[in-house]
Amino acid sequence: MRSLTIHFLRPPQEGKAYIETVVERVGRTLTTVTARLIQNGKLQALATAAHAVPRETGGFVHAKMPDVRPPEECEAREPATDRDTPSMRDRYEQRYAIGPIPFSEEERTKEARSGGWIRLKEPRPWDTAEIAAISDAWPPAIFASRDMPPTSAGVPTVDLTVHILAPEALANLAPDAFVLVDFSTRAVQGGYLEEDGEIWSADGRLLAQARQLGVVL
Repeated sequence: MRSLTIHFLRPPQEGKAYIETVVERVGRTLTTVTARLIQNGKLQALATAAHAVPRETGGFVHAKMPDVRPPEECEAREPATDRDTPSMRDRYEQRYAIGPIPFSEEERTKEARSGGWIRLKEPRPWDTAEIAAISDAWPPAIFASRDMPPTSAGVPTVDLTVHILAPEALANLAPDAFVLVDFSTRAVQGGYLEEDGEIWSADGRLLAQARQLGVVL
């Protein structure tokens, strides 16, 4: 998978759901697939994915991996909050390395930026689906900024796009390897915000980029 865009229509509930998939087009180098998540007869989410083979062209990466401490030097901590948090975050081990820990006693900054090392608590081989999941598994970067009202109840995702830039590099990651995530928000207007993210391997490979629109509750 090279690209995934999901529009979230309503929050699904714990319980049975099913996914309808359609292969929209199969090409020599690019295949497009759509999916619909349905629960209790209602559409919950729409997704479009692009699957593509590598192309033999030149390239470059001008983005720079954040200079942070390695995961073994970062304390494994959870955000200090009594708020309800998505249960999917229980699947991950998070070690903060960029920005203050949300809702902790650490002083918030002007910049809305947050990140650190993350991996599954129960290791499994890395794949593009897991990278896509991680792109929405970190607490919103806006919670690191003192410009964010402390009474905010959350930031549900409206839509999320993930671009997988180095799927071939995932095969070289150990199942228990950490990846580094770096998320930032530069604009909050009209009750909505944008958030951009990067996902890096420990050896400095840019694995993926993500962008989402969220609702500020």
